[in-house]
Amino acid sequence: MQKIYFISILFLTSVLLVNTSCQKEDSLPKPDFIANHYSSTNKEITIAFTDMSSNDAEEWIWAFEGGTPAISYDRDPIVTYNSAGTFNVTLTVRNSHGTKEITKVDYINIGDFLNPTWADIQITHNSQNKVVAVDDNILLAEIETPVISYYAETYGKASDGNQIGLLIFWNESLNLNNGLYWDFIIEDIFVFINIQNYGPDNFYPLTVNWGDPEYEITDNITIPNDGLWKSTGYYDAWDFMKIRAFFESNSDIHVEWEEDIHFDLLWAVNQGLDLWYDGSKSTLKSKAKSKNLRETAKQIKQSGSVRKK
Repeated sequence: MQKIYFISILFLTSVLLVNTSCQKEDSLPKPDFIANHYSSTNKEITIAFTDMSSNDAEEWIWAFEGGTPAISYDRDPIVTYNSAGTFNVTLTVRNSHGTKEITKVDYINIGDFLNPTWADIQITHNSQNKVVAVDDNILLAEIETPVISYYAETYGKASDGNQIGLLIFWNESLNLNNGLYWDFIIEDIFVFINIQNYGPDNFYPLTVNWGDPEYEITDNITIPNDGLWKSTGYYDAWDFMKIRAFFESNSDIHVEWEEDIHFDLLWAVNQGLDLWYDGSKSTLKSKAKSKNLRETAKQIKQSGSVRKK
């Protein structure tokens, strides 16, 4: 009889402890949160965090890996990130019954994108339009997912902003698990052209791939005879391609550079071509060049090109 009574006491005590533990667990705050893009520049991403905790949370302690501030006690903090990475966010909440925390792993995902081309790149990402200058970089971010989706394009511009040559574009979804640093590249099937004119007349117009009915482009741009470099745009690169610049006052006179005679393309990514004219057709000068890429970065080759409409 005593043994049965003792077992009953143990059972009732266990039930009581379990019920008490469950009641305490039910009374603890339940942490949760969401985040949204607040604002951003090319070099800083600002995220707004919103507390979604239940059960009457009274205190909040946030830990932001890679963010500024790294710690916050605000209920709904705003945090800035200025470097590439995949970052955890931890929220600890407290009420009179105790404390509980939640960590969302790789919740903030930021990639670093460099423009080593010869013209500014315009990027559309998360319905925002931004411009990345030549040899500059931009940070792009996603919340909860490491996949960065965007559209980007670059092209030479006339003084009125109209397109010169080809428009080169990228339309990508990149996974940051494959790399945090990315360099835009334009393959060696294209070349960007700059011209310096010391001759007796302005150049107008400019024709690239002269005589090729499929790839010939004529741009109605003026290249002054002021000795200053004039950027034109991107064009299809070919063996033996011809670049013809006409005298503005007399279209029967022109200057012509031909690949393999006046210049040799490097056939490298992000290649450019400088062309000189000093007034003598017998001393045409040129220089082919390309840009270095970051050793640790992944390369993003162009998705395609668009001719002027």
